[in-house]
Amino acid sequence: MAERGVLDEVHAWFHSVPPVTRALFAGILGFSLASGLNIISPYQLLFVPDFVLKKYQLWRLVTAFLWQPLGFAFLMNLYFFYRNSNDLETGLFVGRTADYVTFIVFTMLTTCVAAYFFELMVLFEPMMMAVVYVWASHNSDSRVSFLFGIQFKALYLPWALVAMDVFQGNPYPIQKLLGIAVGFLYYYLDQTFPRQNNGRKLLVTPQIFYKWFPPAGGGVAGGAGAGYRFVPPVRPAAGVPGARPGSGGTTGGGVTQRHTWGSGNRLGTD
Repeated sequence: MAERGVLDEVHAWFHSVPPVTRALFAGILGFSLASGLNIISPYQLLFVPDFVLKKYQLWRLVTAFLWQPLGFAFLMNLYFFYRNSNDLETGLFVGRTADYVTFIVFTMLTTCVAAYFFELMVLFEPMMMAVVYVWASHNSDSRVSFLFGIQFKALYLPWALVAMDVFQGNPYPIQKLLGIAVGFLYYYLDQTFPRQNNGRKLLVTPQIFYKWFPPAGGGVAGGAGAGYRFVPPVRPAAGVPGARPGSGGTTGGGVTQRHTWGSGNRLGTD
């Protein structure tokens, strides 16, 4: 009975996760575990341009984002991706699944182009960092509690993760920097450029995505916390002494997490 109760809770949790985050989380966990158990070979999953372009192994354009060698760094990266992707999809993109799919597809395609020149084959970390950058950009004034209780604005979170890689012996964290660059490009096209050009957008969601993922109403922007404890500035709201204003996007419910982040992985590395 107890085992059944645990399974029911896991089932309920899994189906409470928004669809895009749920699919990516399941894919990353599934492919990485299958590879770790020698059920499939990672060589069938990695981004190898010659196999994509000459042998038409198009699945690599997706599976390269869904695999990373098992280990502590993998668990931390997976958790970090889940928390921030979940927060974006239930907050900024609530009711706009098609727009979130557009963000993920844009991230994958742009990363693949860059990976061709940088000769990268494992692309999960760039996707994760793009999600981190976009989340941090939309929650820039929130404060996060990082390692050893250090607090800083969420805007600096991506760079804190890059610094962790450097301190752990990876002087050239290319994958993390690539993810930041992709996230910056998306944020510029989606937010900055329209603000500077009277709402004109260069990056638009394809209509077919709206057919596949029609907009849903009833959500409230600003989902649950994203794996970090937010410390909003104390500023009494008008007419309510001692009240705290909203943080403008993501609000309470997060928990303080202390992570040890490993460097990016390429084929043949731990």
